[in-house]
Amino acid sequence: MQDNTTKKRIDKLINTLLQVSRGNYDCEAEISNNFDELDSLAIGMNMLIEDLKKNTLVEAQNIKIKEINQELIIAKEKAEESDRLKSAFLANMSHEIRTPINGILGFAELLKDPNISELEKLSFIEIIETSGLKLLNIINDLIDLSKIESGMEKVFNSEISINEQLTNIYKFFTPLVNKKGLKLVLNKQPDDTKTV
Repeated sequence: MQDNTTKKRIDKLINTLLQVSRGNYDCEAEISNNFDELDSLAIGMNMLIEDLKKNTLVEAQNIKIKEINQELIIAKEKAEESDRLKSAFLANMSHEIRTPINGILGFAELLKDPNISELEKLSFIEIIETSGLKLLNIINDLIDLSKIESGMEKVFNSEISINEQLTNIYKFFTPLVNKKGLKLVLNKQPDDTKTV
């Protein structure tokens, strides 16, 4: 038959096991100065509790590492997508820049022809000026985009005339198209003001 002290010690060990089973690893089994079997059991329990606490910390660290890895994967994918978009943007911009430069150079070459009329000369000069302005606008847009990306510029909407844009394109390409024996047709819209 157990004495009252032994029963209390066993109850305390059982209580400690219950706390551990509920995930509380900050508890500790009480060790007496008797150095008997119950103390050996308490020492073993404390070693087990310490191991469980370490395992819990390792699991928490592993979860944190997995979360960090997932964030790094997402950041890498965003960086790769950003790189792809920038490459596509640069390819498009190089085309956009080439068009007015070709216009400037092409019409400057046409101006060298001694057989062209004064009216054609004025038209070519106007196209060169328009192409120069278009090139300047593209460069300004690139600068503005850079400022927007760095947070130094605010985006705003403004109205543009579609017909005016189409007329500029028409004037730009008509001499080149005519030179190739083709015909370019311009169809203007009645309501041409749009917000962009």
